[in-house]
Amino acid sequence: MNFKMVGSILFVVSLSLIFGGSSIDFFNTFKEDREETRKINQEVNKNYTEVTNEMKELHQSMLEMQNLFTLYYENVGENKEYYQNQLTSIKKQKDRLEKVMKDVNESCQMTVNDRSKEKCKSMIENNQKAQDNYARLEENYEQFMKGHEEWLSKNKTIAMK
Repeated sequence: MNFKMVGSILFVVSLSLIFGGSSIDFFNTFKEDREETRKINQEVNKNYTEVTNEMKELHQSMLEMQNLFTLYYENVGENKEYYQNQLTSIKKQKDRLEKVMKDVNESCQMTVNDRSKEKCKSMIENNQKAQDNYARLEENYEQFMKGHEEWLSKNKTIAMK
């Protein structure tokens, strides 16, 4: 009887230790998960702010570039270098945005918060639109410059000797 009593007590104590240890481990894991989730959400919020600012700068630069297309061909020559530099600057902004978006995609894949998921969705959609707009801008620029070159070749004047 003594062995049964000691065995029962040891069994109850061991079950208590197992459940207690599991509970402590569960709460520690829960705390770690919550902390990781908080870090991911902070990363998404930081990226959202950074992407939004990059998008604003890119949009403004692209708007400034639109002034080129209002010029007459005879005025392009004096502004060509400026607009070529603008296009180069816009490409650098676009490339910088692409690098940020790589971090965004990594953060977004790990997020579980609905608000963060919406921010991620917004950033990804806006980035796609910005990339499409840049591609159209570059295509329009090349066509415009090609038209300018054709205009130049047709309208060359020969100096009198």
